Amino acid sequence: MTEEEYQRELEEAERLRAQINNVISQINYINQENAALERELETAIYNVKVLIGNCGEMDKAVYKEMGTLSDVVGQADISTKEVFQALKELTVQYFSFKNISTASKNASQYTDEYYTRFSYYNELRRISLGYVVGLDSNIISSEPARKKVEKAYLQNTEYWLAYCISAVMLWVSDEKEAAERAMSKSLTISYFNSCLFYLLINLRFNRIDAAKKWYVNYLDRADMSNLGDEWQYLLQAYLLGAFGADEEFQTTIAACFRNMLAQVEVTTVDFAKKFTRKAIEFAELYVHKTNHEYTILGRTCAEYPDMKALLSTAEKNAEIARYYNEISEAEVTEGKDLPQRIENVLYSLINDYDEDELKVVQKIKYNEAVISAKGDVAIAQANYNALFEDKKKKKNFGDLLLSWAFADDTSQTDVSVRRFSISLMKEAMAKGFKQFVEQYRTKEKDKYHFNIDECELECNEKDYDEAEKILDKFYDKNKFKNTFKDKHVLIYTGICAVALLLLLLLIPFFSPVILTIGILLGLAGSFLLWRRIVDMGKIIKEKKRKSKLLLKQALDELSQWRSAYKEADAKSVDMLSAVEGF
Repeated sequence: MTEEEYQRELEEAERLRAQINNVISQINYINQENAALERELETAIYNVKVLIGNCGEMDKAVYKEMGTLSDVVGQADISTKEVFQALKELTVQYFSFKNISTASKNASQYTDEYYTRFSYYNELRRISLGYVVGLDSNIISSEPARKKVEKAYLQNTEYWLAYCISAVMLWVSDEKEAAERAMSKSLTISYFNSCLFYLLINLRFNRIDAAKKWYVNYLDRADMSNLGDEWQYLLQAYLLGAFGADEEFQTTIAACFRNMLAQVEVTTVDFAKKFTRKAIEFAELYVHKTNHEYTILGRTCAEYPDMKALLSTAEKNAEIARYYNEISEAEVTEGKDLPQRIENVLYSLINDYDEDELKVVQKIKYNEAVISAKGDVAIAQANYNALFEDKKKKKNFGDLLLSWAFADDTSQTDVSVRRFSISLMKEAMAKGFKQFVEQYRTKEKDKYHFNIDECELECNEKDYDEAEKILDKFYDKNKFKNTFKDKHVLIYTGICAVALLLLLLLIPFFSPVILTIGILLGLAGSFLLWRRIVDMGKIIKEKKRKSKLLLKQALDELSQWRSAYKEADAKSVDMLSAVEGF
């Protein structure tokens, strides 16, 4: 071997030794990494052992608290629907209270407006009646009375009564021309009211011939197909015997009303049926809402609003009976003598609402109806429409009798007129009230629909045992469904799924830390899921118990509602007796 070859061998050997040393270094590094990995794995294994131990400790130390929490959560699950229902009921009560509060405020406001705007009207009415009474008895001098009348006139220049009383005052003072001007003005403003006023004034002072002339004037302008409410004052005068000073006059008035009634009965199709229909409408729109509240029924029975409305309707029997008994028992101020009876009719006439007054009174009546309806605006509006929608319609004598028989404002329709109208058509009215009772009775059901924790039931107050069995079957059938729709079960299942997905995705990128986290997450989720599934048996059992209790309470309230309804319905006899007793 040459020197040159030997040198090349040495270089090659040196290169190989360097490579061997490098490989040895790499092996040592790998061994160090393996040692570190072993230590990490030992730590992970130790942590897992600690976790397993901790889970065992959790089972002993924390499980009791988790069980308590589960009970609370279960109770919350059961109560959620009740909370929402309570909020709904509170919302309804709030708006009802708000409507009542607003109506009370408005009624007070319009009442104040009435007495402020029309105080002069009321003062003039007092002065007018006082003047007539004082003129006859000579208890006041004519001069002071005249000053009061003149003052009242200046404050009420657009009111027919101001000109009527001025005409009387001027007539007494023998100022014929001025009296005629005042009389003419009063007739222009309100012809029929003025005619009746002069008729009654002349009757009051026993000027029978003059009264007859005013009666003729009144009839001459009267359209029998379009009569005004002032006819009630002529009827009131007749019923109270205000025409008794002249037998012929009394007979004439009696014949007038008989002829008008006969004409209506002949010309009006189904005259009696109009009273029957009106009686039904009167009862249906009579403002009344029951004070009875059945909370559990409201939360479990979808038909509860109809049941409450039916009870309110049945309770109207007693209210309407009381209404007609009060009319029947009311004292009629006939007066001890003829002048007093005439003054009573005169008082009714002059206290009739003027057109502007009526607009404010209507607003008061509407808000009072809202209060009576306990904030139910729909009921109040229907009642209001029934009271005032006929004001602008043409009326014959039959229509007037109809409105007087069902008059709401006792201050504007004398009790004698109301009694006369009711007694005349009591059979037809009683028939209407009977139909009203028959109609609402058809709405009562033997069985009602209940929803107890999504279990649909149709039963009555006597069906608890059968309904209980249906509940048991419902929970048994839906045990699996109820378990796996529980939100906690879903959450814990999601945790387990996330842990598994994490492990699957990160296996290629092996990391002891991520591995440990995934294992810990999976173990924790699995433990919590297992415990929740075990707890769900207890939770479902408790829900079943509470559902049965809720069902029992609902059926008890159904029994209470049924008793209250039957008691209210029995009062229909009293209502019919009250009408038929006229």
